This record gives sequence, structure tokens and C-alpha cells, in this order.
Amino acid sequence: MHDLGENSETVKWFALAKRYMMAARTLRLSADYAAGLALFVPTLHVTAQGIEVLLKANLIGSGLTGNEVKAIGHDLWRLWEHPKNERLRDQALIEATAVYERAKAEKPDLGYFDTFEEDPQALLVEYLKALSVLHTRESDFALRYVSDAATEAPRPHLLAETFFEVADLCIRQPSALLSREAH
Repeated sequence: MHDLGENSETVKWFALAKRYMMAARTLRLSADYAAGLALFVPTLHVTAQGIEVLLKANLIGSGLTGNEVKAIGHDLWRLWEHPKNERLRDQALIEATAVYERAKAEKPDLGYFDTFEEDPQALLVEYLKALSVLHTRESDFALRYVSDAATEAPRPHLLAETFFEVADLCIRQPSALLSREAH
């Protein structure tokens, strides 16, 4: 098992992921975000970067080497589907439901635009698939560069809130979501 003390490489990656997710939340909850679309793409970009770092951190903590993780690239969907991210995936789906229920009760304050009639777990998966396309070559890296690729963008609220909660759990309990084989 890898060292998961507060100074371990894995915990540092989890902390970086949480900082990206905090930045995404801050952007999403800002008055400038609410006022128009100017911060929409930057918010999605920071959200995607945070999710990528979180999923890669979990893989490294589960025993993959830096080179193995690097070989996966920026493909969020491939990272999400990796067998060693199963426990993290399960937790993210649980968190999506909790985040969605909180937002349903407090929606005016959280900037959600949902009708709150969807399945939050299915919505998280749908949003993550769409975000993955925007974060990769499939869309000419539409979140990073000017791109003419026609893609559908997810709303960042559920992604940012859910993965913030997961990153926070990973910092508080670093081994909680690692692959069982890593223990």
C-alpha cells in the first residue's frame, strides 16, 4: 500500500483537485457568472481540470504509475470508467444525489437551472460524458482553445458540487475510495 500521510503524493493530488473544484464553485456562484455567459467556459474548464486531477490522483493512489496515468491522457470518461476508480465512481454517484437534493431545497441560492425532475446520478453521468468530449481532442479541446467543434456543453453546477464533495472526502479519508487491491 502507498503512503497516504498528509504529505504523500496522492494526498497532494487530491488537495490540488479540491482547489480546482473550489475555484469552479467560486466562479459558478459569482455575480459575474449569474449575469451572463462570460464565465461559463472558464468554469467548465476548471471543473474538467479538477475532475481529471481527482480521477488521476485516485488511480495513482490505487497503484498505477505516473506514466500509466499519463498514457490515459485527458479523457475524463476513460479515467471515470477505469476499474480502479470504481469506488470513487460509486461515491460520486452517492454525492450527486445528496448535492441534487440540497440544491432542490435551496435552488434560488445555488444558481441551479434544473427542474429537479431528473435522476441526479444519470444526469451526472450525462454531464461527465459531455464534459469529457469538451476536454479532449474529440472537440479540438474546446475548453482550452478556440474551436469550431459543435458540442453540447453540460451545466457545471452538479459536476462542480459533486466532485468538490468527493475531493474533500479523499483528503479527509485518503484511502476510502482507492481500489480495494491497493489496500
